Amino acid sequence: MDRKLDCVFHPGIEKFIVTYKRATGAAVPIARLAGREDNGEFRQPCERDLEFIKSGDMTNTTINEKLNKTARYMEGFREKAKKDAKEQIRYRTLDDKIQLTEAAKAIDGGGGKSAFRRIPYKPKGKVF
Repeated sequence: MDRKLDCVFHPGIEKFIVTYKRATGAAVPIARLAGREDNGEFRQPCERDLEFIKSGDMTNTTINEKLNKTARYMEGFREKAKKDAKEQIRYRTLDDKIQLTEAAKAIDGGGGKSAFRRIPYKPKGKVF
């Protein structure tokens, strides 16, 4: 599968381990090989182990799978962008409602109710 893969015996756990050699640093363990029911028997890698290693390989996909994955991602991105645009329009119209009300009152000659809540002035103490 790959020249950087290796199978070594690890004396600490007494099992064979499939490792991947990195460009720098020590090899990284990928999979542990054990016999049935983890009873300590040794075995060589079989098809099941190779399929497990292949499933973790990010480059082991066909062109159609890559294109379908990209198409699904872009479709989701477009739906999210459309939803965000609708929310932006809604938020802007909420803000513009107050501005439009103020402009209409100014044209009409003022007066009317304020778009904001009025707080009445309440003096404290003696008032002359």
